[in-house]
Amino acid sequence: MGALFALVGAIAGFSITIRNGVEGQVLSILFALACLAYAIRRRNVIPFLAGFVALLGIGLFYRFYSPSLGRTEVYGVVIKTGANYFVLCGFGSSYYVYSAEHSYQFGDVLAVTGKAQALRITTYESQFDFLSYLQGLGAKAEIASPSIRGIALFPLRIGVYARWYLSSFDSETAALLNALLFGRKDYSSGLISSASALNMLFVLSSSGVLYSMALRAFQSALEVRLSEKQSAVVTLVLGAILLFLNLEKIGLWRAFLMRLLGVIDPEGKRLDYFAKLGLAPLLLIVAFPYNAISSALWIGAGLSFCRYLFSSFLQDEKRRKLLIFVKGYAFVQVFLFPLTLSSGNVHLLALLYGPVLLPFMAVYAFVGVIGLAGVPVQGFLGGFTSFIDAMFSFFEKADFSLALPSLPSWAVFLLYALLLLGFFLHEAGLVKANIAFSIGIAAVYAVSLIPAGYIGLEAVYFVNVGQGDCTLVYDHGTAVMIDTGGVVGMDIAKESLLPYLRKKRIYHLDALIITHPDYDHYGGRDSLVARFDVRRVIEEADAFPLDIGRLHFENHNVYGGDEANDRSLVLDFNVMGKRVFVMGDAPIEIEKRIVGEGKNLDCDILKVGHHGSNTSTSEEWLDRTTPDIAVISCARKNSYGHPSKDVLERLERRNITIRRTDLEGTVEYSRLAL
Repeated sequence: MGALFALVGAIAGFSITIRNGVEGQVLSILFALACLAYAIRRRNVIPFLAGFVALLGIGLFYRFYSPSLGRTEVYGVVIKTGANYFVLCGFGSSYYVYSAEHSYQFGDVLAVTGKAQALRITTYESQFDFLSYLQGLGAKAEIASPSIRGIALFPLRIGVYARWYLSSFDSETAALLNALLFGRKDYSSGLISSASALNMLFVLSSSGVLYSMALRAFQSALEVRLSEKQSAVVTLVLGAILLFLNLEKIGLWRAFLMRLLGVIDPEGKRLDYFAKLGLAPLLLIVAFPYNAISSALWIGAGLSFCRYLFSSFLQDEKRRKLLIFVKGYAFVQVFLFPLTLSSGNVHLLALLYGPVLLPFMAVYAFVGVIGLAGVPVQGFLGGFTSFIDAMFSFFEKADFSLALPSLPSWAVFLLYALLLLGFFLHEAGLVKANIAFSIGIAAVYAVSLIPAGYIGLEAVYFVNVGQGDCTLVYDHGTAVMIDTGGVVGMDIAKESLLPYLRKKRIYHLDALIITHPDYDHYGGRDSLVARFDVRRVIEEADAFPLDIGRLHFENHNVYGGDEANDRSLVLDFNVMGKRVFVMGDAPIEIEKRIVGEGKNLDCDILKVGHHGSNTSTSEEWLDRTTPDIAVISCARKNSYGHPSKDVLERLERRNITIRRTDLEGTVEYSRLAL
């Protein structure tokens, strides 16, 4: 037993050192504390700490190891694929490789030759962070202009078979089967997009939950004719077949390993359930070290460990199955609550829809697997898809959601810490204290909802909207946005700006200022006005000078011109005791005319004009404004070549600090002035 605690300690130590992000670190630390508490109770502290310290050192090496950049040839195994990319796991690091319409899959061994360079992925504020996702797979670099050579391809070409199988179904059924069986989501599908809008995409995804439910139902059906041991073995074989359909899913691997360990040691004589919970992720880490930084692994493992610790609380003395289910489901929702807030909306009725739909989706997936064996199920699944579609249509009409911001890091830490404290209180039989703990969780969340408008906050946020401009100014309860950005084919307001405003606890804008009518500056205007409390929209130069609350805005471009950029507002305001210039897309000719007026233009922060293009930010302008900080808003790998090398050199020669949204994401400055 001591060896098993050493293994669990090793997992905890390794995960703490290499987890990315504050939330990941919090989960890893609390996971380690929960395991330490259990080790103390089982009197196995020394083995636990020995494993913890040993892997802590290895994890530190793994975290800070950086692959060499430049021309290289990498040998590795494919661990993740997308429609136009794959991730190659090599020694010490994984690499992101862009490859349009490739046919590689999990398990393929490849040699990739190309230029290794730092990861540069275009992201938008508050959207899915693909860069962090890749880093979570261990990717520390990307290989540009790759030349790919297959060394050993995985013999079962699941992708080819999946395309052949799905071609016999209608588009919606194919999209649903593709998500459930093969882990590929087609967001052009009405069902998939509806599930995503309701924050219920987990119901239509291949997951450890659905996988376990389907296998459990299958085993229960077998036990009518076979012994418990025989049915467990047959179910394990089916589980292995299902696993091959989606080898990339860590949740399925962990569920399969737990079932395998259960078959090997059904009575827990050599391994109790706690040991199996620790051994399953450890085996996955040994097989593929990148799993140690996988959120899917740690969220699933953390939930399982916490459910185990709270197992006595989740049971019912009278064995009422419904009450046990309700307790278990409520516990899962509490545990995942900080994660569900990432979208900025909590769909209250989705908490009820989820358990209603899960059994249906388990049956749907099971029938889909039968179809893989050649049984004609097209007619049945087509009707089933219509039934699921009708349910989602009803859910969308009855949907009720709250616009709630994501939790700050301190609140995430406190919520999980209180959850752990609840375990100790329950174990100690302190019922009243446990009630107080529950109130504490609610209080922590309530405090986290306090708006940004508390007395004294001053801030300026240069929001990452890709190849566009958006600046948010906040001063003692007054909020003003300058430009909105705009991306063709994407509602930047709905998908980026609104979640960001909620995250900042800002629930209205006193004014929205549009510098000029270029889509990358005003593209989100109409959607933002329709969906948010925007009290005033300002687009005319004659509206300035403008006072909003304590904020005073001046526009220095009073000249105009034939082109939209010539008429771009050049805004000047003070916040945090700093003078800020927002240049819009004003060209050098306008800069020179403003300089020629002889005004005092000295500033602290310069929002660089035209995304760093060489058509703006002249030598004369920099000499007169003398900024300490220059902020450039542009997209990674944009087709315009922004920012210009000449502009960067002008800024560097003057020792001006350069901040870029394409490299850093949203650039934020704030202070409390009480």
